[in-house]
Amino acid sequence: MSFTHPDGLTLYGDLFSQPVRAIHAFLTLNKVPFTFKHVDLMGGENKSDWYLENIHPQGKMPAIIDKSSKGLYTLFESHAILRYVTHKYPSLVPEHWYPTDPVARARVDQYLDWHHSNMRQGCTYFLVYKYLVPSIMRKINGKDYKESDFEAYQRENNRKLMHYALKQIETFWLKPNSTSPKLSLIQSPPHTKFDSPYSHLTIADLSSACEIAQVWLLDPEEMDLERKYPLTYKWVTSVVGIKEVAEVQEEFLRKNKMKTPGTIKRQKEEQAKL
Repeated sequence: MSFTHPDGLTLYGDLFSQPVRAIHAFLTLNKVPFTFKHVDLMGGENKSDWYLENIHPQGKMPAIIDKSSKGLYTLFESHAILRYVTHKYPSLVPEHWYPTDPVARARVDQYLDWHHSNMRQGCTYFLVYKYLVPSIMRKINGKDYKESDFEAYQRENNRKLMHYALKQIETFWLKPNSTSPKLSLIQSPPHTKFDSPYSHLTIADLSSACEIAQVWLLDPEEMDLERKYPLTYKWVTSVVGIKEVAEVQEEFLRKNKMKTPGTIKRQKEEQAKL
């Protein structure tokens, strides 16, 4: 594939990736003009020469290319991209997504740093070892796949990490706002004006909720949010029920031919109540 970059901000990735979905939803929600270039993750396109040479030297996603006064430049790491967009497009992106208040901003950054080795690692690698590895191995071997002891250990270890992180979301991150009708990971600064259904949210909420929703959509019985983590359930449904966020989740399911009857519909219904 030859590399030709379109004008304006371009997002490279596959909606199979949670961070790609979070950024896609964020750009769409805030009406930031962008072009989406699909990179086939399952087909290994992210490891092709054109991608490694022009987009990301490690073959990861998401990544963006944008223009500055000095020409084109590439940026990767999802949280860096989310921060960048809030700085680059202040007339489009409301301040609540990445507050200018130093304490509120530090708390957003605190969550974003915590997220990588807790919520993301637990959720992602639980799904990798429960679904992705068996799927790939069945295609390679063309026969029934038997999980190895190492794979079983990794799956269980990350399942435990995922539930540990969910408990932290429930009892630490959300608890200070538990009496508020507008739940968020970061407590809003005093006198915040809630002028939209999601003006209490930050980029930390979007990144985290999309991560949790991926497991919830694919394995709702394992996560069991409504029963085990009621605050988290209320918060996740409010975030993932936002129209632009729900649409990108639905597109992910459609492209991968997955069905989760009623789950996204319920998220939208919860958001409509706010």
